[in-house]
Amino acid sequence: MIRRNMSSADIGRWAAAAIAILFIFFLSVRAYASSTLDTLESQVGNKLEEITGRVRLNHSISKSDYKELVTYLSATGASFEVDMSIGHLKYADPGMEEGADPFFDMIYTNAIVDELDAYGSISLEKGDTFTVTAGRRNKSVAERLTDIFISTRIRKTAFSSGVVIGK
Repeated sequence: MIRRNMSSADIGRWAAAAIAILFIFFLSVRAYASSTLDTLESQVGNKLEEITGRVRLNHSISKSDYKELVTYLSATGASFEVDMSIGHLKYADPGMEEGADPFFDMIYTNAIVDELDAYGSISLEKGDTFTVTAGRRNKSVAERLTDIFISTRIRKTAFSSGVVIGK
């Protein structure tokens, strides 16, 4: 049996192979994180569009709509912060120049949730606006691993959908 000591060239080859394996592993983790985030964006965006579409059709937001959204976002496994706003059209002068901004009486998330708890729904009239935004607060394990080993900027996502109430 022939024994030989590892030369510095052998050590270099082993080190290069190990680095290549690690690089391939972290690229696959990054690709997984990116595809997972794209899927999440699509699903959450579709849910917000569904909720705002229902608000447009019903001319109101109900407590069940809000609970459905919060339950759906919780089920994704990510942590979201939901912000809502309702603008009740208070003044639109018929003589205003075209494109001028009307006056809206705005209410935001806390007041909306309080009103939904108290009355079950909030009615919207023609010209009123409703906007909902879901901002992601955390990163997945794959995204955190990617951040540690590969310098990249994975976006912290926020999804938004809004509607102006018609007739």
